[in-house]
Parts: sequence; C-alpha cells; structure tokens
Amino acid sequence: MEFYNALGTPERKDQFLRVANFYFYLVQRGDWVTTAPNCNSVVDYLSNSYKMVGIFALVESLSEERHEDFFTWLNKRDLDETFPIASKERLAELHRDYKATYGSIRRCVDFFARLPVDRQKMLCNAVKLNRKPLPNIKKFAEFLYTIRSKFVHEADLVLWLSGSSIRREGSKTVHTELTIPVIMSAMEEGLVAYFREKSPLLAK
Repeated sequence: MEFYNALGTPERKDQFLRVANFYFYLVQRGDWVTTAPNCNSVVDYLSNSYKMVGIFALVESLSEERHEDFFTWLNKRDLDETFPIASKERLAELHRDYKATYGSIRRCVDFFARLPVDRQKMLCNAVKLNRKPLPNIKKFAEFLYTIRSKFVHEADLVLWLSGSSIRREGSKTVHTELTIPVIMSAMEEGLVAYFREKSPLLAK
C-alpha cells in the first residue's frame, strides 16, 4: 500500500492497477487449458506461448509513445532526403533506424535495462549462442521478442521456457536454461523498477 500511495498521480495509479491486474490474469494465472481427451489439461508450451504474448503486450503498453508503423515513420521524415530510397541497403539502414528509435523492440530493451546489473547478467547467462552467453540485456530482450514474434506471426510455439533446451538456429546452436517463472520474476522486478523511476516519491 505504501508503494501504491507513493505512485503520485491518479493516472499513474490507474496505470499500475491496470498492468498489475492484466499481468495477474494474462500471465501469472493465465494457463492455457484444453478439454481435449487423453492429454494434460494444462499444456506448458501452449501456456508459455500465450504468456510471452501477454508479457510483451504489457511491456509495450507502458510506453508513453503510441505505436507507429514503419511507413508512417518514413513519411514523417524529410521527404527530399528520404525518397527515393536508392537501394536495398539504404532501406535496411532506414529500417534499423526505425527499430532503434521507434520500434517495439526498443521499448522492450528499455524495460529490461531497468533491472539490476546482477539480474541482467543472470538472464544473459541463461541463453548461450554457440556456448557463449548473450553479451548484454539488449540481446536478451531481442531474443525473447523474437520468440514471441515467431509465435504471433508464424505459429512457432514457445518451446524454450520449460528448462534446459538446445536448438539449432541456422549456423548457431542455442542453449537456454530459461523457465517461465524466471521470466515472470524479471517482469515483476521490471514493473517495480519502471514505476519507481516514473514516480518522484519513489525515485528518491
């Protein structure tokens, strides 16, 4: 209650209650239940897939910026400098700029970057590419966002969050020691850090 009262404005309190409520139902208690015969009622990889969608939806909802697609972002730039786009390389460069300055992934990176350094290191060590831990929390956030996006856009189920798993991704071997409780714990710690940073009474 002390934390809640220190959030300050009614708008900030409402935001906290909205995210906490959605998190409880979508993620913490959001198991996907099936009534199909001859199988477990809760299938972990299905639950994990939907929980990852819920986590990133909530993270993105915290941003004060509204979503803006790449085409809209392009058209807000100086048209004489932007168009015509001379090559595929230039288009790729513009898209990288978009993702760095306005893309959804940046919001996710910003969120996880608020975690304490030791927590960031633990998360990075839980994912290894060719036996090497991820170098920073940006790469970790991108890894999770890619998992979420593959489910949303390609129906590729999240199989990485049930403990130790090894998988080939192109020329790389990806070894993870992640579980959904670890991601949830990081999410909860990140939410506290976010509201602490945004609330003057808590930031002191």
